[in-house]
Amino acid sequence: MKAIVITGVPGSGKTTIANNAGKILGIPVVHANDLIKSEKLYSSKAADGSLIVKMPELNRRITSIIRSSKSSLIVEGHVLCEIQISGAVAVVIRQHLRTTLERLKARGYSAQKLRDNMISEALDYCGERARKNYSSVYEIIGNKSSAKVLAEIIAGRGMRYLRPIDLSAELMRMLKKEKNAII
Repeated sequence: MKAIVITGVPGSGKTTIANNAGKILGIPVVHANDLIKSEKLYSSKAADGSLIVKMPELNRRITSIIRSSKSSLIVEGHVLCEIQISGAVAVVIRQHLRTTLERLKARGYSAQKLRDNMISEALDYCGERARKNYSSVYEIIGNKSSAKVLAEIIAGRGMRYLRPIDLSAELMRMLKKEKNAII
């Protein structure tokens, strides 16, 4: 396995899991956000400060890094579900909605960005996009054992993680309990 793509909504735990898995497996980790910023792979900034990524350029750059790598590597970033990296296996990190909400609030996300990301997570946006762009897509809930689970997937023992994780019922419970839960 040459490249493992880790994707998911902001706040799902992608970066932590990628870094931990990289240490466990002894393979390098490439962070898409760092690459986008350092190589200016964006065209502008949106009103909320998020970067408008030049997706074809990002795809070419990541493909180039993978091809020139002498070992397998992990590539991490929430935008990676949107591009097709030939031969890569995708792992979508999912997260319980309450945890995602707390993490994004702590980062100072606006009410609109909170809402957008919560809905994206509940509807498995990254998983659905990844299934369109990658031939093998795994989904795991981000937690303390996720790096070990990722190592299991990479070793070819992760078949049980091939099914999507449904968080829509969790969203409905949150909305019933707190009318403004994601606002």
